[in-house]
Amino acid sequence: MPTERIRLDRPPGTAMGLTSAQHRELTFPPGDPCAYDEGIAFTRQTFADWHLTDAAEDCGAVLVAAELLANAIRHADGPRSLSLEHDGDHLRIAVSDTHPGPLRMRRPRPDRIGGHGIRIIDRLTHHHWGTGTAATGKTVWARLALPPTGPGPGRTAAP
Repeated sequence: MPTERIRLDRPPGTAMGLTSAQHRELTFPPGDPCAYDEGIAFTRQTFADWHLTDAAEDCGAVLVAAELLANAIRHADGPRSLSLEHDGDHLRIAVSDTHPGPLRMRRPRPDRIGGHGIRIIDRLTHHHWGTGTAATGKTVWARLALPPTGPGPGRTAAP
């Protein structure tokens, strides 16, 4: 069973000074057969706790988390951790696994099932994603802009 924990150390390239209310992480045991379902449930619950359910849905955040988790399951021995954070304007979703190999965006082939996940992430994030490698594996991250909230053209303030 995975465990939720709040990271106190910060990986390179992430925002500093986030509180536990802005950052959550779920760790998985090796080969966890429930990692995908538990990761998606954790993602949805975290966005609900942050009152970002609609915003996360609008920007495709759950789909991005699903694709990152699926890639770790398909191309590695499953995810090692799922990290979620927000700064009010953006969401950052990161999945770490134990496979040290680089991530490659494949050439699209409509006649092939699968192999489109990173291209979907690339489109949803407007090219704001990347990878970090370490001796123990890699982390694939994606950064999504949250849609504006509050009064404005075509929008109403939340009650």
